Amino acid sequence: MQKQNQNQANIDFNQQYTLDDNHYYQLPLLIVGNFKGQRSHFNYQQDIKNLDEDLKEIAESTVVKLKEYAKVWDVDSTNQNQRYYFNIPPTSFQQKIKQFELPKNFQAYEYNAVSNLSEKQIKQMYETGTFEVPSNQFPIPYVWQISSWVIKGKKNIKNSQYLDLARAYKAYRTWLNYIAQEKDEIGRNISIRSAIYNIGIRPLVIFSIFFGFKEIYSYVDEQKILSLIETQRQLELKEMQAINMELYKYLQLKPGDQENIQAKKKYEDLQNCQNQFEKEKYGLRLQMQNLYDMQTEKKNLLETEDEEMVEQREHLQEQINQLQSDYVKKYNIFIDKNIDIQTQIEQAEYSAQKQFWENKNYPKPIIQQIISLGDCFRLYDYHYEIYKQKYNSAIKNFQEQLKQQHKIKSYFPKFVEEETCKFKKDVKKQIKQQFVTNFIDDMKQLNLSEHQIYQQFQNCKKQMRENVKQMRIQKKIENKEPSIKLVVSKRLFPPYEVYEERNRFYLRRYKDYHIDSSKAGWKLQLMWIRYYVWTVNIIFWLSANAFSGPIGIKALIKSQKFKPDVTIDSQTGAVYPSSYTVTPLIVKFYNVLEGMRNSRCHFETSPDTGLFGKNLYRFFNLVEVYIFRFLLVGILGVFIILPTIIISNVIISTLMALTAWLWIPITIIIRILFNTLIYDTDVYRRREKDIIWRSPNWFPLIINIFDFLILGILNMIYCLFKLLLWHPFWITFMAVFAYLRFYTRSLYDSFTIIIIKLLGRVPSSENNIAWKISGPGLSRQYFYGIQLPQVLILVQAELEKTMLNLYKQRLQNFINKPSQELRQKISPFFQLFNAQFSFDDPACRYLIKQLEKQLNERLDLFPKINHQIRFSEDELKFILKQVKSFVKKQIILKDMKSYIWDTYNIVKGDYNSLSEKIMIAVFGQAVLDPFEDIEMRFQLNVSQNFDFISKVDKVLDGDLLFQLPTDYTIQPKKQGNDNIIQKKFLSYQHVLQDVWGWQNLKQNQSSLNTKRKRCLINYSLYLKQ
Repeated sequence: MQKQNQNQANIDFNQQYTLDDNHYYQLPLLIVGNFKGQRSHFNYQQDIKNLDEDLKEIAESTVVKLKEYAKVWDVDSTNQNQRYYFNIPPTSFQQKIKQFELPKNFQAYEYNAVSNLSEKQIKQMYETGTFEVPSNQFPIPYVWQISSWVIKGKKNIKNSQYLDLARAYKAYRTWLNYIAQEKDEIGRNISIRSAIYNIGIRPLVIFSIFFGFKEIYSYVDEQKILSLIETQRQLELKEMQAINMELYKYLQLKPGDQENIQAKKKYEDLQNCQNQFEKEKYGLRLQMQNLYDMQTEKKNLLETEDEEMVEQREHLQEQINQLQSDYVKKYNIFIDKNIDIQTQIEQAEYSAQKQFWENKNYPKPIIQQIISLGDCFRLYDYHYEIYKQKYNSAIKNFQEQLKQQHKIKSYFPKFVEEETCKFKKDVKKQIKQQFVTNFIDDMKQLNLSEHQIYQQFQNCKKQMRENVKQMRIQKKIENKEPSIKLVVSKRLFPPYEVYEERNRFYLRRYKDYHIDSSKAGWKLQLMWIRYYVWTVNIIFWLSANAFSGPIGIKALIKSQKFKPDVTIDSQTGAVYPSSYTVTPLIVKFYNVLEGMRNSRCHFETSPDTGLFGKNLYRFFNLVEVYIFRFLLVGILGVFIILPTIIISNVIISTLMALTAWLWIPITIIIRILFNTLIYDTDVYRRREKDIIWRSPNWFPLIINIFDFLILGILNMIYCLFKLLLWHPFWITFMAVFAYLRFYTRSLYDSFTIIIIKLLGRVPSSENNIAWKISGPGLSRQYFYGIQLPQVLILVQAELEKTMLNLYKQRLQNFINKPSQELRQKISPFFQLFNAQFSFDDPACRYLIKQLEKQLNERLDLFPKINHQIRFSEDELKFILKQVKSFVKKQIILKDMKSYIWDTYNIVKGDYNSLSEKIMIAVFGQAVLDPFEDIEMRFQLNVSQNFDFISKVDKVLDGDLLFQLPTDYTIQPKKQGNDNIIQKKFLSYQHVLQDVWGWQNLKQNQSSLNTKRKRCLINYSLYLKQ
């Protein structure tokens, strides 16, 4: 306590200052820097010298005029260890507050003297393994748990039997699943059906890898079908009478206006009009909330708190002055303090929205349709919420009834899921029909013409779905294509055919053979076509190489350069030789001789200025000319080596071309082996992925053999073992075990209850035999208490954190302001040249880093709470009242009225909500639940009583009371009846967006899958389109 008082003595709650004081935002001086963020102006003259003459003058004048905008902070950002100290606002915490030593908020149990057990308590033990001891001070009793080693309770024994029998039932269901299940719980294909499938199919798939079965792909554009069906409906709707369509006509898209400029302008005009009301709506909500708070506070506040009423009136008048209008008075809104304010606000906003639009200058039919569509969508949302609530409630009730009716099967999640799915189909149809009926009736009651559109949809919905189904079947038949398509190209021999395509001329050099999977045996066909095409292609290239290639026979016998290929002028169709040229041997030898002559002439005419002198260098020149050029290159290279290479190439190419029909099959076999063993290159573009003959692209043969052996034969053996031996044994064993354990436990409990009757008594202390699991004061062992002074310290820290966050945001904006202004001024100039301007001031990063460092040092001074804090109901009322007074005082001292409400998203003047929000921020959401409420819902975890492993762990840890549970649960608050659903405010912004989004020259949405838009008409649709 002495330490606590010492801590509090160093805290001054009466400091007075404001964040608006410029003293706290003093920064270094701004100096002229360069455009690279450096403190000294760079020497731009050197960079300008590197520019073209035309740009030098422009660049120099530009730099001179723009450099005055480049302002940087006068700090040395290179030295990160140097500190820059900001004038951070003062704090109430001059030194670090030590962590609070919080005692548990423990309320001693009522002393219960040891007494005899009553018949009621003995009966409770026998039924549930627990008994109740009435409290002398509180309405709730103490509940004691008896160790499961002593007595388990009839209810627990019965539940245990149900659980054991549920395991037997699960084994039974799994037993049946081994016959024909698709996948088990972890996704394995383990069943007799799967084994038969793999045994029968995998050999065929393996055969298909070599043979190629028929594979057809059928494509259906689902969205296109839906759009086509919807188009027919929309064209019928356009012809309907007695429906206001003026808004659709007003926003109608014109076929000639590709960008829809006129319609967009009208739409944006309507949205701008609605945006004006959105501003008024905020003011209306604010005023209504304040007026409601004033009325309720006037009823509840004491006379000593009248100044709060005065302050709230001042806030209300301030709001009216800022908004420049009294919207409550403008729209004739009446506030009833006995009705929930949120409900009143929703209704008032929608009523005001109608009045706002009725006073606008748009044509009345347009305004009427906007209001009508708004009412329609609002009704739809209202009834749809009711529909979802009824549907979810029906599912929840059904599942609860299922647990009562099937106490064994309900432990099996799949059974619950299956039964729930069956129930969903029936109840969904029933509740949906109620939704449609109520929705149409309400639209009729409000005289909304949209009910005719919605009714028309309901009448033709069944036919539309049938049409979609028929068109889907028709398109599947019409759009059948081979799943696999391949092309093999054969090289044609010259002369090439000239053909014209798209007004351009081409040479036909290749002939394509198309193979697809439209017929069985396509892989055999592909193999023969490849044999033929590859043979022709090999003969062509080897012949071209042997005859007219760079080492072909023509290069040996020709005396002039020649062009072995031709090309075509795509404009005129004229065929002429290509630019590729081959140089024959004779020409190459002439080139060598020419080089010899040039080398000798160049040597004799050049001056004598070489390294060794001309007489000595003449020897080297003669060696170069006659030995290297003539003998080695000319005679040996051109006349001996090259002819040998040419003759060898001609012989080899001719032999390979003549025998291609013999060795091409070997390459085809190698490719087939690669496709079957490693990667099937023929099917990697397969379009249909779910065909029965599909095999994986990678390692197809290996994987199919694996599937045949493991998923087929071994799977069959495993399933037969499970089906005939293991599961019958396990089902019988679990059923016998369930009944045997039930009767054994019941007999054991019958014996122990006799001993308890004779020797048992009501305990006054807990031990490993009996302990409390719920009751008054029990929850306080798990929560901590805290005194008012400590609460105020934590609240002060929270308020200062809020101020520091705002201070940090403002100061960062000041630091970045020069850089941002520079970018805003200069960026438009650079955009003229389609360039981007980048400016980075290292001083900004340095200052922000220093600011964050100092703010973190400040935050370290604040106290922290790491425990769960709770208060009693009286304590909570008192503390909230004191916190409210404390917060009001701090708001005045620190001048926080301008930002505190927005920070916590609270209406101005609502100090009650503000105090609660601050308490939640400090202690967590549950702090507003008083102990009395928690204790009604608090209970230790009973399941640990039956967990043998957890008991062993506690014994190994040396715990004395190893039987006592450590986990607890707080039951959720019991909700009353289903929440009453109210019609909510619907902004006409969303109405206009939906109407505009539905307008299109080509229907691209369907009312079959956009339920909310079934009352809309696409008036921009034309029959021609």
